Amino acid sequence: MNLRLPIKFYCFIYLMLVVTGVQSQSSVSLHLTNTTSLVRQDELIMLSRKKLESAFGKHINFVDVEKSTTQIPLQYVDENNDGQWDQLILLYSFTPKEKVDFKITPAATPKALPVKQMAHVRMRMKIGAETFGPNLSTVTMPVKNAATDFSKTKLPMYLTEGP
Repeated sequence: MNLRLPIKFYCFIYLMLVVTGVQSQSSVSLHLTNTTSLVRQDELIMLSRKKLESAFGKHINFVDVEKSTTQIPLQYVDENNDGQWDQLILLYSFTPKEKVDFKITPAATPKALPVKQMAHVRMRMKIGAETFGPNLSTVTMPVKNAATDFSKTKLPMYLTEGP
């Protein structure tokens, strides 16, 4: 049985979820094709939990995603804040016209896989009228800290940079 999933990334990628068998599945295959002649660096792929559970024919706690025998890092997203993930996302870099097959398998717990750093965040505390101290790894905000009124204060108490 073939299922098409509604996807939330550019239409240049062709997506097909293939279910092998009829009853409750031990794994499903995800077939992706870059239909363009362009390199698609770190393309975002989002899969709905509902569609995955429909494909498996059962409730799933988590999944493992692999290409050949390589585990693919992924992230679970709880869109409605109910404590259960609703979407899973992963990144994949496609070469031109590349066809990729991913194997998706149910898992009892999520795997912690090493990932490359793609963002940098830092925070520094104000130590003078116009200067900030060294980068902080942790900090505790004062209780009931008022928001910075920029009409009166040029710089906030903390300098934060990042996503």
